[in-house]
Parts: sequence; structure tokens; C-alpha cells
Amino acid sequence: MTHLAAGEERVTAWHFKDSSPVTLRANDDAGRLVFCHSYSYEELHGLNRRVVIVDGKLDCPK
Repeated sequence: MTHLAAGEERVTAWHFKDSSPVTLRANDDAGRLVFCHSYSYEELHGLNRRVVIVDGKLDCPK
């Protein structure tokens, strides 16, 4: 787990197994889930492998 403040960036390696999606979750300082999205390799490639965390994007599969 990594803590990032607003405007900070972190470079990381994404590990995909068997074409399964990778899920990114973010909580605010109070521990409230504010971002959750599952990325496919193709989706990340289309974003130039750069993810912008947006408050309120909560579309992870249940």
C-alpha cells in the first residue's frame, strides 16, 4: 500500500496474469473508498499506462 497526497505521482510496474484485470483502489484519509477500477492491459496501454485517480469513480466488479 502506498500513501499519495493530492498531486503526487508514483511509478509502478503492473503485473498481469492470464489477461486478468488489475484492480486499483484508493481511500481518502478517513478510510473511505473514493476510487475503484479494474484495468485490462489493453485499457492501460490506451491510457499510456497513466492512471488518474478521480474521486467518485467506483465501478469495480462486486
